[in-house]
Amino acid sequence: MAQALHKTARAADIIEQLERELEASTPATLSLYYRLKLREIAMRLVSTADKSPAAERSLDMQATLDVLTDFRSNLSRRRKNNDELTADRLSALPEPSRSIVFSQIAYTFRDAIDDFTQIDFSNKEHVEFLKLALDHCVLHLGKEAGRPINKPLDRFFHDLTDLYTAVTGTQAVAGAHYNNQPKTHFERLMYLGYQLIRPAQEYPSALKAYERALSRKS
Repeated sequence: MAQALHKTARAADIIEQLERELEASTPATLSLYYRLKLREIAMRLVSTADKSPAAERSLDMQATLDVLTDFRSNLSRRRKNNDELTADRLSALPEPSRSIVFSQIAYTFRDAIDDFTQIDFSNKEHVEFLKLALDHCVLHLGKEAGRPINKPLDRFFHDLTDLYTAVTGTQAVAGAHYNNQPKTHFERLMYLGYQLIRPAQEYPSALKAYERALSRKS
């Protein structure tokens, strides 16, 4: 409960900063309509970002990647090959790690055996095949887990860009700076919005996320 209250209070503080920054970007008084619109897109990001399928898939994929990476490391550290121990450890892997690695084993061993019963993990060549299968699993999962699309964040950036243009009558532009800090009104708006869900990240990370969002919109 305390953590949830802290998160809500932090979001409210950032939204107030967003309003002040948007008002500072135009010589005119910021209308109630635009204030409410800004609050709407900010609160939608807060309420939907953690529930997005991409975020959930990323967490699941990272957990699977961690399991298989640990298994591969343990296998590499062994000084003696043991068929029974290795087979037991493979069977004890949690799902979906077990299904993924068994499928890759079947593919890697396809030309060396006729069925699984011929696999012998006391055989050095078969252990090397297993390591190769694990390497493929880890490489593939690493790519998949690397950078999932966060659709709520993309939508926030798109809506913020449109709102800034409507309020100021100028194009929203964000760029990198030597001190890695936001410089313009829009850059500060973009970074504040990013901090609603990524409070520990610096401006360059926000800029990369914004640029990726724009590239996916075009």
